[in-house]
Amino acid sequence: MAIIVDSDSAMSTTDLTRARIRTCDVGNSASTTSHQVGVRAIVEQLGGFSALMDESEKEIPHMLLSEFASTDLTRALLDARPPCFPARIWLDIERGPVWWEKQTYGITLAAVFRTMAQLAFYHQSIQNGDEELDIEKVRDFESLRATTEA
Repeated sequence: MAIIVDSDSAMSTTDLTRARIRTCDVGNSASTTSHQVGVRAIVEQLGGFSALMDESEKEIPHMLLSEFASTDLTRALLDARPPCFPARIWLDIERGPVWWEKQTYGITLAAVFRTMAQLAFYHQSIQNGDEELDIEKVRDFESLRATTEA
């Protein structure tokens, strides 16, 4: 089970990260769970994801965080759950070295990941009954997708 918190939350980044670390469901695989929980605990201990992105001047830590975040996002989408980190982290990730080649095809890969994360959070909020399906939001997601296909 995961807390659903959108990027407009009044919580601080550290509070948000701590809340999500305690409640993010990463599946039933013992191996996956132990690695995911371990990395999230390290990230929390070091001040949270955004703090690490701000402080990470070295290539390796930043790249590892980009790998971890994209792996978490992929797993979240496959498990039909929201990712363990808020969608806004992709703005921070994009500023430094990442595991993918930084080419732009009208939109960056980090922007696509951010949209996918936002969509996962929106899906979860609908399933939880926190929001009702809003056709305008769906059209917004569709228009973002159309930008990537152009």
